[in-house]
Amino acid sequence: MKWFNSLVVQFAFLLGILDLNPLYADHFDVYGSGSRASAMGNVGASIANDYHGTHYNPATLVLADRAVGTGMTFALKSLQVNLSPRPSGYDLPDLGPNSPAVPTSYRLRSRRNTDENDQNLGVFVGANTDLGTEQFRLSFLAFLPVYQNSNLSMTSFNQEKEQYFSNQLPFTLLGGRMEHFMLEIGFAYHFLPWLSIGLSNRMMPNAQTNNYVYMDDPSQQDRIDLNLGLNTSTVWQPQVGILIFPSQSPFRIGA
Repeated sequence: MKWFNSLVVQFAFLLGILDLNPLYADHFDVYGSGSRASAMGNVGASIANDYHGTHYNPATLVLADRAVGTGMTFALKSLQVNLSPRPSGYDLPDLGPNSPAVPTSYRLRSRRNTDENDQNLGVFVGANTDLGTEQFRLSFLAFLPVYQNSNLSMTSFNQEKEQYFSNQLPFTLLGGRMEHFMLEIGFAYHFLPWLSIGLSNRMMPNAQTNNYVYMDDPSQQDRIDLNLGLNTSTVWQPQVGILIFPSQSPFRIGA
């Protein structure tokens, strides 16, 4: 087991020295890539046998034949946040000019549930080839959002400040964080009769806003200066996969 322990240490050291980008949710992470893996609970680390393996486990590409394909995905999101009854004593009374905070009765909107029916439509295209070899595979997978009706421009607070605006809880992990273009490129090599190793890289857009507010006189809060900044970049997310499949056996291990 010494060689195995040494391999684990080297792999952990490699991950530590790499400057990896943070992960962001995308369409494939939430709904799956391809009808087969999606119908099986979005699993595919050992069963993918076409270009969808670029997303799940690039090492499975050795199981794929040369192919080109395209498809369409549609998602109808019926989402709802149910609020419990508000306990007594939480509402702020109106104490007149001496009120330390905005009274509850002065809120723009009353406290309410969140109930949204959003939908999105996307197209994916993929291909894989062996380049005339038996051990090597090369593939790509791309997703392009075509239509979605989520309001991506609305900002919201994920805490009590939101009661001064919409006064409802937002779905912060859905919407614009998924509906974006995505490209994955991967390759795999069949090192041994029972071992395949693959590598893929996912390209995603990234946008960050930095809004700076300057107030010259705190007693005159209607006089402020705003400096708005929007930074856009491209995020690359590498992925390494292995596939172990003993000969003459349907059993596979993918990671």
